[in-house]
Amino acid sequence: EFTAKEVSEFLQSETKEIQEKISDRMNRAAQAMYSQIHEIMTAKTLIDGRRSGKLDA
Repeated sequence: EFTAKEVSEFLQSETKEIQEKISDRMNRAAQAMYSQIHEIMTAKTLIDGRRSGKLDA
């Protein structure tokens, strides 16, 4: 048999842990997206540079 306070503390602890896991996953997802965007922009810059080089020739 648990007291209301014990149940409340347990739920608060579990909620905090879940929120931390969600936050961590969101941060990792955001970092992965940033990395992909950076790679795409780098590739676009290279492609645009090559295109402009060909147009000049």
